[in-house]
Amino acid sequence: MDKRSETTTNISFDENISSSSLHTGEKESQRTSTHGLYTAEELSTIIREAYVPRISVICSRDADEFAINKGFPQGFWELLYPFGDRVRGKVRRRDMQDAMLTLDKTSLQFVPVDSLESHLSDVPVVSIRDILTAQNPKLVLPEAPSNYTLGVHYKNVERWAWTLAHEENREMSIGMYIRQLLTGMPVSSFETFSHPVAHLVVVTSHNPTPFESLREIINSLPQISLPAFVSHDIIYFFVYVHDEDQHDIELSMAIFDTMLQTFGERGYFLRLHSQKATLDYEHTIPFPCSSWLSAEERLQMLNGLEKAQQLLFQSDAESLKRLVSHIAFNGVIPHLDRCIRIWDDQYASPRRGFTGRLFFASKKLISAQNNSHNSNFFASSNVYRPDSIEAYLRKLADYSFMLRDYVHANQIYEIASKQYANDDAYLYSAAASEMIVITEHILHLDRPYMSLTNKLRLNECMQLAMANYLNKPFNSYYHAARCFLLLGQYLSSFPNPRVDDAANWNTGLLFSKRLGPVGRAIVFQQTYELYRQTGRINSDSLDSREMKRDRKTAFWCVMAADAWLRCHISFRARPFIDQAKDFYTHVAWQDLNECVAKLGEVDMTPKSQDK
Repeated sequence: MDKRSETTTNISFDENISSSSLHTGEKESQRTSTHGLYTAEELSTIIREAYVPRISVICSRDADEFAINKGFPQGFWELLYPFGDRVRGKVRRRDMQDAMLTLDKTSLQFVPVDSLESHLSDVPVVSIRDILTAQNPKLVLPEAPSNYTLGVHYKNVERWAWTLAHEENREMSIGMYIRQLLTGMPVSSFETFSHPVAHLVVVTSHNPTPFESLREIINSLPQISLPAFVSHDIIYFFVYVHDEDQHDIELSMAIFDTMLQTFGERGYFLRLHSQKATLDYEHTIPFPCSSWLSAEERLQMLNGLEKAQQLLFQSDAESLKRLVSHIAFNGVIPHLDRCIRIWDDQYASPRRGFTGRLFFASKKLISAQNNSHNSNFFASSNVYRPDSIEAYLRKLADYSFMLRDYVHANQIYEIASKQYANDDAYLYSAAASEMIVITEHILHLDRPYMSLTNKLRLNECMQLAMANYLNKPFNSYYHAARCFLLLGQYLSSFPNPRVDDAANWNTGLLFSKRLGPVGRAIVFQQTYELYRQTGRINSDSLDSREMKRDRKTAFWCVMAADAWLRCHISFRARPFIDQAKDFYTHVAWQDLNECVAKLGEVDMTPKSQDK
């Protein structure tokens, strides 16, 4: 791996990290707190790993064929896919408060460019692949080798949970469900985590005209058919892949040096074997599996439809790890840092302090008199122009969040939220309010006891987010479910959890009908476990409030049993039925005892979910 450019970033790499580190996210999804939930720190880690820079990958024909011949049928993107889960190394940078911040255990999400173009499109679009093929039939493959799709298909998430719930050795935890929901974050107008921050162009030493191919692809990048609300002002990087088995390294290095002189210091040199790795070769390892597989991919694995095991040479794995590290620390992070400082000066600074409040009050008064002529918001389509100040404010806050400058991100979300509320941009306002709550909780990880004023303010943000997600002309099924789940878990994840608040919040989620039957059962089960564990901690207390909490524990136990019975999964319902019977046998309420007793008589014949 060679990178011929200067950087002011201080980088250190941990060479002892093995490929098994890519599976840490999967292992972490099994850890729960003392309340049967994730701790606030673990929940924040999941969010940090989900909200990461997204890079679209576009490959020349020779690059995709190179990967296909190595045994990766989805093209060169498939080689990069799992290595973005946990980027090796760390970097130190100054945040917007001029304090030193260490970024480690960072992540990148690589997606094929075709998945961005097909997203949210009900009709066929003229794709970048069509445009390049028309210019030069040999430039790229005419058909996308990958079937990867962006965004969550909620029925697939529920089918995945349904299949998993029928396996007796599987524990159905709320954290696992949340993690799977976050893998399907769709491209939306009102948050930019899912927008690409960079394009990555890949060509190989097998290309007879690498300069012309690279130039044609780079010049065509503005023609990518992105949704109208996504800005086309996206930086690009390129990778030149040298074939270790067939080509001369000196010639490839000379070509790469010329590329750097021609296209700028945005290039990366990657050395890979073109030979397909098999068990007959030494120094091969299993190709790592991403810990952020989509619900569709996990369904295939659960149904026994996964592809044959893929192998990779150890040297290739090391080269890919170094490549991803250099892309992250020499390319993406410095780019995001520059954008943050420029946009903060241009768009956020004028809105801070007394001058900013005066400016906002004046604009609010003027816009109230003639809203249609003083707003960048298009109410008919519920979007801001991608080059508007309001769109840049959201992007600025999201970039700060991805670089873990949570203080600055929180400030910008606050500024943007006021503007969105003034413009009646309900989904933008909901998304900003959701992130205000999340950033506040992350900032309070080291000091989990908030002031009453701050708690009330965050409660208002939570209520505002849900009202805007659910009850306005435009609503979002996915984002409402995500917001309910994430914010509800924060209420119950601190050392002294707000149990009743969390239960009330979960009740709102259940009755909003944003979850399928298994999702509902998991939430009922989790709320019961929260009450049970909290009651156990206070078991020595004779306070009447604790007795009331015992009754609530029993109530949620019955609700969990009923939810699993409705799913026709008897072995998951049985423990809750038995525990409910144990509690209510001591209660002199005949009708209630009969009701609980009848739970065990319900027909629990397994039921398929084909419909």
